[in-house]
Amino acid sequence: MNGMALPVKHPSFEQLRRQGNLLHLLAAVLLSTHAFMAIEASWIYRGSLLFIALDILLILFVFKGIIYQITSINIAFRIFEIGFFAGISLYQFFEPSYFSASLNLVLAGAFAYIFYCERTIRLEEQVGIHHTGITIPGLPQSSFLIWAKINHLKADYHSIEIHCADKKVHHFELSEQLEFEELDQIHEFCRHYLGTEMQNSLLRCP
Repeated sequence: MNGMALPVKHPSFEQLRRQGNLLHLLAAVLLSTHAFMAIEASWIYRGSLLFIALDILLILFVFKGIIYQITSINIAFRIFEIGFFAGISLYQFFEPSYFSASLNLVLAGAFAYIFYCERTIRLEEQVGIHHTGITIPGLPQSSFLIWAKINHLKADYHSIEIHCADKKVHHFELSEQLEFEELDQIHEFCRHYLGTEMQNSLLRCP
């Protein structure tokens, strides 16, 4: 009996995706604004900023969703956004323009936090069932429950529900429908670690 990884739809992750897209949009607007305001800068510098801003807008509105299907693109844009706002903050600090520097530093921090969470989404948007317990996805990091902290577990082809000893209930919709063999494997975990049997075509561990 091997461990399992079940892809799920996590409400917090879905909200983070929407916030991440808004930050991409904010970055594109600020990049464009900075390009137009940097009158004394070279045309190569200003043109590069406008080119990056246009790329971000194209991905957001024309190729919507591609940044999560091809995660390397999203990572590349995030790293650029963090570096840009951190660099602008450093430049303004020595100018000095402390208010603008602080604002851009906050933006760099926000992009860095979103970047960290997006990497968590990419790696951990799944419920893991192991011989030692169950991994539950979350932000900023996943949590792990040993079997002794789980009262019972319910699963069907479209969802899984974990009832903990502290009365918390974790319910997740699955992003992919389970196969019968996978349900049967969950049943084996229930039987082995919670001492229960399958009932009424669902895997129940009451």
